[in-house]
Amino acid sequence: MKEILFYKYDLSSMILEHEKKMSNEINNLDQNRIFNSDGTELVEYFSSLYEIIPLSLDLENITIEHSEVDIDVRNDWSRAIRDRSQPCYIKGNRISYFIPYTGDKTLFFCRASTYSSLLPYGDVRDTEILISIDTLDYADEKIKTSYNSTVSNILQCLGWINKDLSGFNNSLKDKIKSLIDQRKEKLNKNISLINNLGYPLRRRENIPKNYNVPTIKKKIIPSLPPIKHPNLPPYPVLDLSAYEDILTTITNMSLTMERSPKTFSKLKEEEIRDHFLMVLNSQFEGAASGETFNYEGKTDILIREKNKNIFIAECKFWKGEKVLLDTITQLLGYISWRDTKTAILVFNKNKDFTNVLKQIPENVKSHPYYIKQLPYKIDTGFRFVFHHKDDDEKELILTILLFNIPDKSDITIELK
Repeated sequence: MKEILFYKYDLSSMILEHEKKMSNEINNLDQNRIFNSDGTELVEYFSSLYEIIPLSLDLENITIEHSEVDIDVRNDWSRAIRDRSQPCYIKGNRISYFIPYTGDKTLFFCRASTYSSLLPYGDVRDTEILISIDTLDYADEKIKTSYNSTVSNILQCLGWINKDLSGFNNSLKDKIKSLIDQRKEKLNKNISLINNLGYPLRRRENIPKNYNVPTIKKKIIPSLPPIKHPNLPPYPVLDLSAYEDILTTITNMSLTMERSPKTFSKLKEEEIRDHFLMVLNSQFEGAASGETFNYEGKTDILIREKNKNIFIAECKFWKGEKVLLDTITQLLGYISWRDTKTAILVFNKNKDFTNVLKQIPENVKSHPYYIKQLPYKIDTGFRFVFHHKDDDEKELILTILLFNIPDKSDITIELK
């Protein structure tokens, strides 16, 4: 059926409703799906499901069809017609152009943020759009001109539609990841709340054990990534705000060390670690929250919940690139597959602290598990993204903080 195009719906409203539907679906993901599915695969699934496919005309594979049609000429004043209140039909020609297209059919009826008052008409079908031109004469150039004008109008409207779509599609994966992270953080808070109440959680009856993939009308329907360990309980994770709080506490303690080089310059690594443990335990009450600070070996600082490590930091004196890279490898060997936030605290006893700082990014980038560097607000700190040692797709955060504790007690540290 021939209809006016690019007019019926507002594209921005359609995108908002589409995004709302996506948000609702992610916010209703169950606990098992969130904690026991691969995060990257979840993002890919929802991206494939909710990406809006732009429209594209296949102008190389157009076909045409001819048919005879009755054309009403009562408004043609060059013809002698006695009663113009009634239709007056004359046999004419209909040239139909069938143009294949790809993309979401609904977009042909959407109005972009930029639009024209001169809108084309067409018959939109599932895989092609039909443009028909009715004529009483045989002037092929007029037919071609009329057709080209309509196609040009459609292409202009498509350009406006696809430009508006690009903003949504380009930011889609970031939005999905943010929604998944928010859902994960909320579920973790729920778990912490229940754990802190001190009573076992009553199991509900008749809970569906399987997650059904919703039926979506698409050419290719993506499927949710498999749950890798369906019987595992949710693994405790540390949210970003708590991670920053811990690093701030560590930084404040280290600044105290910098201001008192005479006191701390002679301490060994395990003695420096013990100072951190004392301050961390005074700031974060493990018994009340279920999180405790402890260590294993000589240099580790751990946050533990239910005997699982959710934060690990290493204390090291600066001894060059090899020791730093070995420390990163050692640290990555401690962590689980789950989302984990880590840190390395580097203490410098050399005189040239600025030169040490300059070396860190390049040294870290040479590690085989390095992915990228992130912005970080501390001028003596760096933040990086690494992948898990056994999974190239699983990412984790590593923050490296450096502190200057010169060996000579007569050196004065000037703080800006």
